[in-house]
Amino acid sequence: MYKVVVVDDEATSLKHICTIIQNGCKDYQIVSTANNGAEALKQIRTLSPDLVITDVRMPVMDGIRLALQIRDELPDTLMLIVSGHDDFEYTKGAIRSGVSDYILKPVMPDDFIHLLEEIKEKLSKIYYRRRNEIIKRLSGAQWVDVKQIERFFLEKYYYGAIIRKNALPRRFGESTVFETFPLKGETMMTYGRDEMESLYICPAELPAYEFQRMILKRAHVDKAGTAYTTVVFIDKSFIISILDKKIQRLHYILDNRITVGYSQILHLNEEDSIIMDEEEKQYPSLETDAFEYLLKEKKYPEVIKHLKLWMKNWERKRYSQLVIENWIRQIFNLFEKHIPKFSLVQNEYLLADAFFHARNMKELSSSVCAIIEEYTSQPEVSSQKYDASELLRNITDYISHFLAEPLSVSTICAEFGISSATLSRLFRKYEKMPFNAYLTLVRMEHARKLMEDHADFFIKEIALLSGYTDQFYFSRVFRSVFGIAPSAYMDKQK
Repeated sequence: MYKVVVVDDEATSLKHICTIIQNGCKDYQIVSTANNGAEALKQIRTLSPDLVITDVRMPVMDGIRLALQIRDELPDTLMLIVSGHDDFEYTKGAIRSGVSDYILKPVMPDDFIHLLEEIKEKLSKIYYRRRNEIIKRLSGAQWVDVKQIERFFLEKYYYGAIIRKNALPRRFGESTVFETFPLKGETMMTYGRDEMESLYICPAELPAYEFQRMILKRAHVDKAGTAYTTVVFIDKSFIISILDKKIQRLHYILDNRITVGYSQILHLNEEDSIIMDEEEKQYPSLETDAFEYLLKEKKYPEVIKHLKLWMKNWERKRYSQLVIENWIRQIFNLFEKHIPKFSLVQNEYLLADAFFHARNMKELSSSVCAIIEEYTSQPEVSSQKYDASELLRNITDYISHFLAEPLSVSTICAEFGISSATLSRLFRKYEKMPFNAYLTLVRMEHARKLMEDHADFFIKEIALLSGYTDQFYFSRVFRSVFGIAPSAYMDKQK
């Protein structure tokens, strides 16, 4: 319920307003009353209410001064000024400045209840925005005041889980990353560092097993473009004041356990971090002396063979993505040392793409080797035959014609007979973005045009025609790209 402070120096008026709220406004709770603005301000600073209802003419501090003070100190607290006809000219200044809503005396119950319903919509938008901001900040390991968390998450206990499709997010400042947020009105709060991830924070109103069943269902709804999925649960409900710690733990477990090509369901408890720390200590260092000798001697076919054997061994032992990334960067450092044209910095984005798109370790191995072979192999005559811009045009035409199909890096590479490294270079050079970001934008533009041309279509139909089998996932990505929910956008077209 939304917290309300009522301020009026007339006891009869104060009681009248409180009675209307108690009897006719079930979404509001009166947490305090005061008979002047100065007394009210002290209480408001302590209670951080959602709504302050105040009379205009009061001793010590009047309602207008109180409203202006609250605007400066507590911008998320809304004001409702109760104004008599004689005070209305005085009140209009505050109303025009956006400080408050108002209602004229005498206060009629039906009018007052209707106005509070309108204010509830405004509060709902504030809460929606603030919850999204809080979850995003916590997901980025930024500090949030626990009082803010407790204020905007209305329930006391919550469940938490995170779903990640395929590899970890890219971590090199991509400009075309589509964060996902919940649609307005959804019970579960969600956030994704990109479109492949969903962090779920849900009020603990259901048994834990029901929440887990619901999350597993979400994880299996949309398989298009998904080779493997990692799901992490918090086994028990937790008090909202430790939301920051729980989100950090979910991301820590996820980021350290993702294994290329293997789906996992993990349960977070107190033992998980201890087990993980022990496992991380047992990872062997990479012995590179023999590899570096082959590299110095320019025995490049043997270098590639050695790397492939390493990666087969890493797959067999199921080392995590982060561990394998670290080892590949060690290997790339050796290439930079012995091959003057090779640059780790220049190839960071290609390596990130290789992990992001690989469905398994075999594909990852092929992509990494393709990056290296650009520097170690003599170019074949056939590789000179295609024009890069023409190839890109053919690929983008193909994407446009088959948008409703489950397109991916592997399907495009197979269709055009190119490596994933070549595909990544093409899109980064000419489109200034990764392939998956381009595909998402094209699909979203296609969806928007369908909405404009066919306002009678259902959102599910729009999603399917745009290549998405999960309507809710499609809706979150659409909102991330355009800043508006599909339903609201379609309403504008009618």
